[in-house]
Amino acid sequence: MADNAGRASRNGQLGPTHLHGPGSFTNGRPMVAAGAIGLTAGREERADSLGLVRGRLGWLPLLSLAISLGLLLEAASFTLARMDIPNAAPVFWLGQFVMVTPIAARLMVRRVARRERLGLVLFLGLGLYLLKILNSPASFTYYDELQHWATLDSIVRTGHLFIENRLLITSSVYPGLEVATSAVVQISGLSYFAAGALVIGLLRLILVMALFIFVERLTRSSRLAGLALFVYVCNPSFVFFDAQFAYETMALSFAALALMAITVRDETSAGERASWTVVALLALGTTVVSHHITSFALAGALVAWYALTVMKRRRLLPAEGPGWLAPVAVVLTVAWLVEVASITIRYLKGPAQSAIDGLVSLLTQEQQGRGLFQSSTGTVAPIDERLTGIIGALLLVAAIPFGLFYLWRRRPASPMTWLLALVACAYPGTLVLRISSGGWQAAERSSAFIFVGLGIVVAYFLGSRTLRRARLLQLSLAAVALAVVFRSGVIGGWPPFARLPGSYLVEADSRSIDLRSITAAEWAQGVLGPGNRIAADRDNNILFGSYGEQAVVWYQTDSIDVSPIFFSGSIGREQIALIKAGHVRYLVVDTRLASALPQLGEYYDDAELADGPHTEPIPLQDLDKFDAAPGVSRVFDDGSIRVFDVSGLANGN
Repeated sequence: MADNAGRASRNGQLGPTHLHGPGSFTNGRPMVAAGAIGLTAGREERADSLGLVRGRLGWLPLLSLAISLGLLLEAASFTLARMDIPNAAPVFWLGQFVMVTPIAARLMVRRVARRERLGLVLFLGLGLYLLKILNSPASFTYYDELQHWATLDSIVRTGHLFIENRLLITSSVYPGLEVATSAVVQISGLSYFAAGALVIGLLRLILVMALFIFVERLTRSSRLAGLALFVYVCNPSFVFFDAQFAYETMALSFAALALMAITVRDETSAGERASWTVVALLALGTTVVSHHITSFALAGALVAWYALTVMKRRRLLPAEGPGWLAPVAVVLTVAWLVEVASITIRYLKGPAQSAIDGLVSLLTQEQQGRGLFQSSTGTVAPIDERLTGIIGALLLVAAIPFGLFYLWRRRPASPMTWLLALVACAYPGTLVLRISSGGWQAAERSSAFIFVGLGIVVAYFLGSRTLRRARLLQLSLAAVALAVVFRSGVIGGWPPFARLPGSYLVEADSRSIDLRSITAAEWAQGVLGPGNRIAADRDNNILFGSYGEQAVVWYQTDSIDVSPIFFSGSIGREQIALIKAGHVRYLVVDTRLASALPQLGEYYDDAELADGPHTEPIPLQDLDKFDAAPGVSRVFDDGSIRVFDVSGLANGN
């Protein structure tokens, strides 16, 4: 036994100080060090789960070239799109197919070293993040990113936290991401964008690695962990939404790190257990100060995990599981919400009520459901995207009962595995939410959490005995099926017009943020000075509030719908009353809005849709009315964007 352990140590595998036999326990817990995973039934399964297949990189170098080739194709597709050359979309999808399909196939193979599996998912996670960077390589262009840019800018400029952010009222009270990024900016001298891109890249690596180790500890298999991580990256939020400079991106990574630390500390010696407890506490605290929904989800998961462990062990403080960390998570989350971020309750009330109302209206047939694969302008997605989106979702739904069956047969020891399996069963419900008018956003945001459990359940199905002995053709078909699921996630998570860069589109977030709009916003900051009360359309609103440092007036912050100021052929009492109520000093008028319907449904705010969706663009004469209005002076005009001083109207002149 000693000779075998010595040979394993010399070969770079686990030596005698790292691995104990299946009968080794300390304080009633199995002894497994941080670098090892517990034993499973069967010699070959033990070798796979412990990573004892000969420790080489395997196909990792070759598959890293596939990721590089895929990124090259993505860069080509973005270049074609910026030049408005057709066929950019097929190249975009081809690049992703080249990136993900070989990795899916390799992760399906049984005897692959643990280090190779971990390397594959890390490379895949980082490669998909670089896809987002290639889409926007010079600056933040996503709507949410500019909201958080404003908080970052206020921290760097003033050195103080919790300064009101009128673009996103919860950003300033959950400033974890901005605090970390501001430190990088001040230490390195990097720009906001460069520092933010670096921080998000590191967070992406933490997320993937932490989830891999977490799932590996639960399933006792690096193969199942690799497959579960691949399914996780198929969630609709992964490629774009959770790769942006936004607080959920930060919180998800540290929530995963907290879960990983708790599972690892259960399998370490008493001395190492304290260290992992500290890691779990720090990760938990960082999650709490970074994002509301993620901190709620993490606290709820820890409480449920603790309760299930107590029921299993029949002890109030069982040796494994989160233990006292569960009530600590609840106390920290509630304390931060009440003492610092109480405004979050009002912020979340609207979307929650909208989701409930939309679902009830759909079930009672009071209103029609939301059209799938159809934009607010009436544009329908290509037939291949519609088929892929539907097939990918159906494949996941179909895999759930089979995955639950194989999970039941394996009888995993950790109650957390069963809890996540229950979470996975919520996935079909999110598909129903997607067709309700007010619930689609909740369905998309929840995918980052539900796919943790869904990944484990599907991994049990893919790792079943049937597929484990599959031949090359079967493995290839399974890899292609996973690629279809991945593409389905991208289709469901990001609108077609935003996946590729290109020329200006009306109210289309990143496609509406162009040099002309940025220049106008920077002019306002430099000439008008910061802090002026400004009313503008949705995307100029975000630019003038971030780059322009203006105090934008809109419904979310002021409960004032400014759209009637613009949706009229003249300036009457209603318009003047709104200007006075909002203490508006300047109006931003973008005449390009008259060229088309808004891609995201609204020109100014969703309050304008109370009477139904827009069917025709804003008449140009409605936007031109300010030129000849008494008491109004034009202070900026670049041919499309005009800024008007309406202080004369507000003063009653």
